[in-house]
Amino acid sequence: MIESPLIQELIAERMHAAILDVLEVRFGPVPPDVAATVQAIQEDERLKELHKFAVGCGDLGLFRARLQS
Repeated sequence: MIESPLIQELIAERMHAAILDVLEVRFGPVPPDVAATVQAIQEDERLKELHKFAVGCGDLGLFRARLQS
């Protein structure tokens, strides 16, 4: 696969949207600081891990703690 920065950026944007959608559906409106922190992450593996955690975590506080770790 081509390691194009543009493609990596587009994939990260889709992952940001997926994570924020999961959080919104599960917990209501996503606080701006959480959204900004998620959107600042570009590493594919970190985004995948956060997406999986968002699906199963018990509350937004737990997600926020994982986001900071």
